[in-house]
Amino acid sequence: MPTYRVSIRSLRPRASRSVAIESASSASPHPQTAKMSGVDATFTDPVAAAIRELRALRDRADYVICLAHLGDDLDFAAAVDVDSMPCGHETVRRVRRVDGTLLVQTGGNGTEIVGVVIDGDEPTVTFHATTDAPPDQNVAAATYRCRRNAVGLNEVVATVADPVERTADVRFGGECRLGNFVTDVYREETGADAGLVHSASLREGPPLADAVTVADAIGVVPFETPLVELELTGGDLRAALEWVGEPFGDEDGVNLHLSGARVRLDGGHVADLRIDDGAFDAEKTYRVVLMNYLPQTEYFPTLSAENVTIEHGPQYEAVVAHTRDGSLRVNCDGRIRRG
Repeated sequence: MPTYRVSIRSLRPRASRSVAIESASSASPHPQTAKMSGVDATFTDPVAAAIRELRALRDRADYVICLAHLGDDLDFAAAVDVDSMPCGHETVRRVRRVDGTLLVQTGGNGTEIVGVVIDGDEPTVTFHATTDAPPDQNVAAATYRCRRNAVGLNEVVATVADPVERTADVRFGGECRLGNFVTDVYREETGADAGLVHSASLREGPPLADAVTVADAIGVVPFETPLVELELTGGDLRAALEWVGEPFGDEDGVNLHLSGARVRLDGGHVADLRIDDGAFDAEKTYRVVLMNYLPQTEYFPTLSAENVTIEHGPQYEAVVAHTRDGSLRVNCDGRIRRG
């Protein structure tokens, strides 16, 4: 079960009714992610903490809502007594009933706002595209744009004539220019034998086209986590490319994009693998570079933190630097094939 931190509760009067709000933010199934982010946090039982807070809220409110981060823990949703649990982070819109709890997930990435109306026996759910709402120009001009300019995020670092797509279908559908760009950056930055990035770490958004800014480049993989090099046997590398376990596994899609290697997948298994266009050796040790997230969280059993040998700087700094150097002029070259 994912570990949650339950925040301070609040009570919001709304007309003749009162709504109590509690938030439970997932820190991922592994507290190492908090350590990676420099957060000093203590993790306790999520259900017990939520129930304790909810008891105090139920006596004072007509309705109780729990704001959750991921919303992927059905056991947690079933264990707490709330009228609705809106969630973020997920990139697939879902509305589900879990033992009486209305679990609502948006399309993610700030593309939608969900409205839950609790009036009568069954709440109603409405999704609103954020692009449909007019921006507050005072906030946009005086705060948002000023801060972007102050830290250099608006600086143009590349010009792209052939747009690089960033949709979910592209990220998970097979080899793509976006995945090739990021993994090429990782490998070229470190000189490793192979570079890897998970499809879920590549963020959706508008295509990278025309004038590409620092903000655009960072937004592809917007994480401060460092790049790390692992020493893996060929067998462990092959096992990572075949892994389709939860929560990231997708039997119908591509989970890891790669550079410095070519792979042919057949029915979820690696039918052929070549490193740097040479013969693959299951017993040989290879230097593999990726962001530190997967080794720390241990989602991929063979990408272990125990195999980390070198830690580099924040991975997004490498992405920005190589964007300046023209790395966005990238194509698909057959490094991931099927059948």
